[in-house]
Amino acid sequence: MRNRILVVENGIETCRTVTEYLQAKGYEIRVAGSCSLAEQFCRITPPDAVIVGAILPDGSSHRFIARLKAEEPSLSVIVLASQNSLDQATESLRMGADHVLVKPPDLIALSEIVTRCLENQRIRCQHAAENRIRPAAECDLFLGKSDSVRALAEQMANRNVALPAGAEGISNISSKRAPGATGMVWRTGTKASQGWESIATT
Repeated sequence: MRNRILVVENGIETCRTVTEYLQAKGYEIRVAGSCSLAEQFCRITPPDAVIVGAILPDGSSHRFIARLKAEEPSLSVIVLASQNSLDQATESLRMGADHVLVKPPDLIALSEIVTRCLENQRIRCQHAAENRIRPAAECDLFLGKSDSVRALAEQMANRNVALPAGAEGISNISSKRAPGATGMVWRTGTKASQGWESIATT
C-alpha cells in the first residue's frame, strides 16, 4: 500500500510542483486548498503525512496543526513557508510540526524529509504496539523481599496466577480449596482476614 500524503496549499505553482514530484516518487497525493477542506479529508481518509503552507485562506497553519496533533500525535507534518511567513512557521514548529522548508521548496530535500518522517513514524507506531502487547511475564509481580514472598514466587512459577497490584510484603499466605471451588483460591493468613479473599484462580 502506498503512503498517503495530504498537501494543503493554495499556491497553484507550489502545489503543482510538489504534487507531481511526490506522485512520481510513488506516493498517493491528495490536495486541499484550505484548512477546513483538509480537515474533512483527514476525517474521511487519514493521511500518513501532511505538507501544509504556513498561511492558508482560512487561517494560519499552526492552529490547523494543533488540531491535527491533538487527534493524531504521531502524524508527520511539514510546513512550507515564504520569507514573509517565517513567524507563522516558527509557531507551527511549537505546535508540533516536524520540519519547515522555505518556498519554493527544494524537492529533493522535501522527498528525503518525507521519507525520514514516515520511517520515524513507523518506528514509533511499532514501539507503541510492542509496549501494548508486552507479555505479562516481563512485569515483576513479586516486589516484596521477605522469605514468604520469595517462596510464593517460586510456587507461582508453574501456575497461571496473577496477583493484584499492591501484593508487596504479603506474608504467611496459605492455600486451600474453598467449598465448591473449581480452582485454587488464595487468602492471607491473618486473623483480620475472615472468609475467603479471592486473589486469582487457576
